Amino acid sequence: MRRLIFALAAATIFALSGQAMARDLLEPSAIVGLSKADVPGFREAFGLPGVDYARYGQIFIAPLAWAEGADKRNEDAIARITPKNREYLARRWAEMTANRFGEGRKLAASANEPGTLVIEAKMTSARPNRTPYDMREMGLMNAQIYGVGSAGMQIAIRDGKTGEVLMILADRRDGENFRDNFNLAFFWGDTEQFMRRWASALTEILPAGPKLPKAS
Repeated sequence: MRRLIFALAAATIFALSGQAMARDLLEPSAIVGLSKADVPGFREAFGLPGVDYARYGQIFIAPLAWAEGADKRNEDAIARITPKNREYLARRWAEMTANRFGEGRKLAASANEPGTLVIEAKMTSARPNRTPYDMREMGLMNAQIYGVGSAGMQIAIRDGKTGEVLMILADRRDGENFRDNFNLAFFWGDTEQFMRRWASALTEILPAGPKLPKAS
């Protein structure tokens, strides 16, 4: 019974911490001049009113950036990711985004070409998956709570010519329950799944722009 109470308490703390992160994904300074928007696939979205996205015919994908993280005790802190894994995730993000925009929009060779939207993505958190074999070292309770992967990303959409921020998006996701998670066979399985979803969501957003509230 004591173990069950501990498990429920730990799971509750974990869930509440995730809710707190969802409410605090963007710094206030990052959204100055932008309006709250409704964008499927992202928990936070803000856009610049009055932008005609139809005049942009090209996409430039900037190299993936990384948020600064100094707390290595945090399971999904950026500081824990090795240079090799950063390079891998950056390459996968570039591939995913290019593949999804390659069919519908031309990919620009440089950011400052006329009529170009620049996609600037920054990883704010990432935690690799733990395989079922890790249960032997982590213990069943830890494996079920920390065994899933996670990822957080902030994306700024800029005008390639002026550099003005037209849209800013943010999201953070945790993988499914450890026992039901089919990404456990891959070290970055959950993280890559979320990056793939964000890349796909961008292709739905950019042809028309974010849905902003109507002026009263």
